[in-house]
Amino acid sequence: MLERLFQLLVLSPYFYFFHWIEKADKDSKYFVFFYYFYWIYLPFWALFSIAFTIFSLLIFNFILKNPMDLTRWGIWILLVFLSLVNDWKVYVCLKRMFKLRQINNRDSSQNS
Repeated sequence: MLERLFQLLVLSPYFYFFHWIEKADKDSKYFVFFYYFYWIYLPFWALFSIAFTIFSLLIFNFILKNPMDLTRWGIWILLVFLSLVNDWKVYVCLKRMFKLRQINNRDSSQNS
């Protein structure tokens, strides 16, 4: 039970990001908190994803010893696929954050 709660706490900011980025009110008093939180959270998530990709590729050495076992091949392919999808999603999130940053810089320069 406590393990599921921890997983929920770790993953909930990742899923909330898509809701927040669409409705981000730049004049809100909480905007700065969420903005910098995601600039810290997403790189940590990317590091985890890269480590997961490396782990999946290292398992490949063990799979090659017995290539007839299709379940191991399937699990390995699934791990590599999930890690690459996760890398891509983190890249998309960081790209959106960078666009939001450019919009903030443009708005602040127009106000000056």
